[in-house]
Amino acid sequence: MRAADYGNGVGEQAIYWDTIANSLAEHRSNLDAILHNPTPLSDAGLSNETIWLARRNSHQLGINSRTYGNVQLDSRCRFITTISPLIYFYPLTSMNIGLTFSHDKVSYVDPYLSKKVSFTAEPSGTLHFGNNVTRGRLHYEYTDTTFARPQHGWIVSANNVGTKVADVAQKLALNQQETQDLMKEVERAKLDLQGTQTVFVGLINEATIAQKLPFTLSPQPTTLRRVHFYFEPVSAQLSPIAPAISPIIRTGFTVIELGTYVAE
Repeated sequence: MRAADYGNGVGEQAIYWDTIANSLAEHRSNLDAILHNPTPLSDAGLSNETIWLARRNSHQLGINSRTYGNVQLDSRCRFITTISPLIYFYPLTSMNIGLTFSHDKVSYVDPYLSKKVSFTAEPSGTLHFGNNVTRGRLHYEYTDTTFARPQHGWIVSANNVGTKVADVAQKLALNQQETQDLMKEVERAKLDLQGTQTVFVGLINEATIAQKLPFTLSPQPTTLRRVHFYFEPVSAQLSPIAPAISPIIRTGFTVIELGTYVAE
């Protein structure tokens, strides 16, 4: 990526994908490599943080919000990944928490690009980081990780994927903010399902998630649920058995992770 003039005479800068000098593409599965190989970014005269945040805003808010500060993300720029789990923390009282991603597949962490993150969580779910930075959840992304189709699930039309997820979210007893954030993730996932008639919707086994995307928490929560939805274009003739869905029981210090995964 590097800065470029739009050519309109006003010196507007954009970030665009450089297919030749592309350190981010070469090391996209390793956050440490990205941070320690910033040559294309430095040559652009832009900080890592500025470029990442421009990319994040584009990813989260859509093509009409490809800006951060005075930098605009060119429409030709593609994302490192479209997979972005969200982690919510609900302690009984204000609590200092440390999270460490113990795998090499993490490619992005918000609000700080680090595999080790420390913050203070409030019972409301608000997270306080340094420098007066607050979030309602921790957002990370991963790459180079695949999941097999769950044994149980539902077959729905592509147009009804959101409806099915919303129904499951209600049965899981997700709160309003969790549900809203999840539905935004589903809308992004649906972009990879365009042209599809029928979709398998399932929930990835939590033990598999813990094995492939492990992290450690200090202190350890009383309740930890990692809910990742699985989407795959399939034949309408497939007839899986629907899983039983029970509400999440929020006992003690509760941590909930929500994510989406689209099989290729």
